[in-house]
Amino acid sequence: APADYTQVELAKANIPSDLSLFTTLSVATLNSVLKKIDTTLTADQQSKVDSYVTSINNAVNNLKYKDADYSKVTVAKTKVPSDSSLYTEESWQHLQDKLNDVQEGLDIRYQEQVDKYAEAIETAINVLKYKPADYTDVNKAISEIPSDLTIYTDESVQALNDTVSGINKELDIRYQTTVDGYASEIRAKIGTLRTKGADYTEVVAAVNEANAKIAEGIYTDDSVANLNNAVNAVVYNLDITKQAQVDGYAAAIRD
Repeated sequence: APADYTQVELAKANIPSDLSLFTTLSVATLNSVLKKIDTTLTADQQSKVDSYVTSINNAVNNLKYKDADYSKVTVAKTKVPSDSSLYTEESWQHLQDKLNDVQEGLDIRYQEQVDKYAEAIETAINVLKYKPADYTDVNKAISEIPSDLTIYTDESVQALNDTVSGINKELDIRYQTTVDGYASEIRAKIGTLRTKGADYTEVVAAVNEANAKIAEGIYTDDSVANLNNAVNAVVYNLDITKQAQVDGYAAAIRD
């Protein structure tokens, strides 16, 4: 009578349907066991048939899942910036958390989870936020602008105002050189502010009055000499900061 292969068939039924999940070596071991099964044995060889069952069960139990593919995780990690100092602490920590979330050594059953690790890292890299540029020196330069700009020419004040209004206050740390340039430009424009000329209108009027008096010829030589001295004492081309001095010339001539 033929041997009873019922347990062999039951053992074979426990073999996973998708062997592609397992390592080549462990699948090869299982296939070797299956290949050695002799289906022609008789009842007096039942012990050998029973040994097939044991061998199949052992081979099935020893099937080893393939490692999950971490290549996407590896690629994502290569994209992590080398200089953390450029980014806000919060966004950099978020990236570190995603890197630390990666559980190494998972097998192929967890491939979807491993792929999500890669996606999470990529997303955290994409949302890294650069630190804002340091505008300290720009603000200091602005504070150096004279409080009273009315004494300077419209043209030179406009050039300064254009420079200040042209500042982009939203730049990040990548553009620190540009921001530093703003400070330099402001100081340069401060340096080229030109004071307005003093108003000599009253001086001119006083001189004209003096000349008219001299032309009348009714004044003493001493009084004419004093008047001429006052006229000749006028220093022209003074700027507006010397307006009081210029007004003094007009007063001296009229005295």
